[in-house]
Amino acid sequence: MLLITCPYGLSGILNNELKKMNFSSLETFDTWTYVEKQLQDAYYLNLHSRIANKIYLRLNTPSICTNFDDLFDTTSEIDRSSYIGIWQWVSVKVHLRQSQIDSTKSSQSIIHKAIISKLTWSKDDHWNIDETKPSQQIYVIINKNICSIYINTSWSSLHERWYRHEAWEAPVKENLAAALVQIANWNFKDPLIDPCCGSWTICIEAAMIAKNIAPWLDRYFAFEDFPVYDKAIFEKMRSDAESNIYSKKYTIIWSDIDEAMIETAKKNAKNAWVADDIIFKYGDIHDHAKRDLSLSWSSVTVVSNPPYWLRLDQEDLEEIHSTFATSINKKTVVMTWYSWSKKIFNYNTWSTKKTKNGSEEVNIYVSK
Repeated sequence: MLLITCPYGLSGILNNELKKMNFSSLETFDTWTYVEKQLQDAYYLNLHSRIANKIYLRLNTPSICTNFDDLFDTTSEIDRSSYIGIWQWVSVKVHLRQSQIDSTKSSQSIIHKAIISKLTWSKDDHWNIDETKPSQQIYVIINKNICSIYINTSWSSLHERWYRHEAWEAPVKENLAAALVQIANWNFKDPLIDPCCGSWTICIEAAMIAKNIAPWLDRYFAFEDFPVYDKAIFEKMRSDAESNIYSKKYTIIWSDIDEAMIETAKKNAKNAWVADDIIFKYGDIHDHAKRDLSLSWSSVTVVSNPPYWLRLDQEDLEEIHSTFATSINKKTVVMTWYSWSKKIFNYNTWSTKKTKNGSEEVNIYVSK
């Protein structure tokens, strides 16, 4: 069993992605979904999922735990030696919900002790483990006294793509940017534009989607340190992904009024291997709406995360969002934190979805 986490409110987008990869979701919540798959499927999903945050492999058959003795025994029964090397240290995260066990800190201590004592066959040897090296991360969910134990196969969040060497304030997370492009249902034949681009991530993710570039061809995953890791199988998956990149060119336009931002965007696009697929323009949203949208490209797809930072005054914020609401065509997706956006994006012509960019709550508006 695999547990796949995602940005808040986007599990439906994640499920659509899984379906396209021939995975079927068993149960879905706001921030995660389950699939009945095994470790080698986690290889593939870590490599290819654009929406997932992390992918966890379940290590036990869910069992009843109402006290710490139950928790120690349940943890002791998992096959630790297949997933945790004797040289590694272990970090533990516990989620408790409607359970008799009510102490997260004590639960973490009991789980850690059960894992380490069986790995080393000693209560003292675990003090010699080098804790400066990356840990294997155990995630335990005890829901209504039912305990499920997972191991993180990803390590750091999958939204942290390799190409972002430079970033400006409040960048949209990469997997959230990919979700916005998927929500827009871009057909690749028509132009895609981000006309108010502080968040250049959207155009890069769009280009990677169009060219079928797997989001994680170049990183190290936690599962590569599992004793049961099959390197040959994963290297074949990575090789197949590289050979399946499309060479076709697409029309993706990025514009901003900040020249320094444009230079940063070009560097990151080059890192992502899509610099030749994005047209970089200097200008504001008003010029772009008049020049490129209303005059010529009725079929253009618009995806944007317009500026909404506190350094902009109320008049500027309202003007920018009003331009999106009135000048853009019917294939538009806008993500914004702006508190007055509900008054600007009329519910008769826009549908709304809530999510989070990090800890920040935002709205996604989709033209009907």
